[in-house]
Amino acid sequence: GHQVGDAFLIDVARTLRGSIRKQDHVIRLGGDEFTVLLLDIENTAVIADIASHLLTSLRYSGEHGEWSVARPRASIGIAVFPDDAATAETLVQAADVAMYEAKRNGKDCFERYSREMHDQLSNRLGLEAALEDAVSNQELMLYLQPRVHTMTGRLAGFEALLRWQHPVYGLVSPQRFIPLAEENNTIQELGTWVATHTCELLAQWRNEGRTLYPISVNVSAKQLRTSEFREELARSMRRHQILSSQIAIELTESTMVGDDTVVQQELRMLEGMGLKL
Repeated sequence: GHQVGDAFLIDVARTLRGSIRKQDHVIRLGGDEFTVLLLDIENTAVIADIASHLLTSLRYSGEHGEWSVARPRASIGIAVFPDDAATAETLVQAADVAMYEAKRNGKDCFERYSREMHDQLSNRLGLEAALEDAVSNQELMLYLQPRVHTMTGRLAGFEALLRWQHPVYGLVSPQRFIPLAEENNTIQELGTWVATHTCELLAQWRNEGRTLYPISVNVSAKQLRTSEFREELARSMRRHQILSSQIAIELTESTMVGDDTVVQQELRMLEGMGLKL
């Protein structure tokens, strides 16, 4: 509850305050974010030692104090005036950028701000905004990777691979945009696009008199936390008269781990549609 949460934050603040010099300051910005303001640091190399000490103090308070179950940990971003910023506002922004880099690197660590971090974050935000419009702007494509029998070399089917051709960024690697899509939940829209276009492609081949080979589509655990993907796939299969033997579901590694009951139920229902997993 809120009372326990407040008491926990007060203890964290005490721990931080007890780990710095008297002339320095600890400020709670809001939520679980604190700013530590270090004054008159002659040698910037010592800042890393202070950050490391703060992390150790929080770990120790978690292991030996009242909050052992909560395990307090921190991600620390470091920015130095005037090296990294010329105003108070931009100094806090720079520390914030470095903090998110620390979180991205696994948390419970610290990072010193660099211009490269700022550029990477700007690029990421630009890419994230562009990804939200990728479907409506018709920038997505399906690449088909053939599957062959290793003994005979004969074609056995295809794996549908999603590709994004952006007018400015060019052909964006899935390694860049799929993790983004999973974070901001556009993965549902992308997954629906892949399902419907795979069915459309199979119907097109059938209408052109081509030999139909099964196509497998990649599905992550995030897509299976609701029924949206399965329902849209079923609608597309009915609309285009696609047999269950012509579509297969390729599961990512994350789908196979854990005991999420919703994901397991969705997998059973997909299997119940006659789809090969």
